[in-house]
Amino acid sequence: MKKLLPFLFVFAFLLAAHTGRAQLKLPQASPASMVKQTVGLTDITVNYHAPSTKGRKVFGNLVPYKQLWRAGANEATLITFEDELF
Repeated sequence: MKKLLPFLFVFAFLLAAHTGRAQLKLPQASPASMVKQTVGLTDITVNYHAPSTKGRKVFGNLVPYKQLWRAGANEATLITFEDELF
C-alpha cells in the first residue's frame, strides 16, 4: 500500500491539473466583420467572415486573375434588410 500511495497522489494531481486548466478562446483565422448601411429608407446589414490572407498576395498569385475570391470563411455570409423588399 505504501508503494501505491505516491502513484495515486501523482495520478490525482495530474487529473486535477488537467480538469482545472483554463479553456482559452483563441481568435479565429478568419475574423468576423459587419457592415451596416442605410439605402433609401431601409437599413442593409452584411455579416461575413473575412478570409485571412496570412501575408500572401491574393490576386494574381493565390487566386488567378478573373477568378472569384470567396467572400466568406468559417460561416456563410448573411445579408439582412430592415424592411421587406418588393
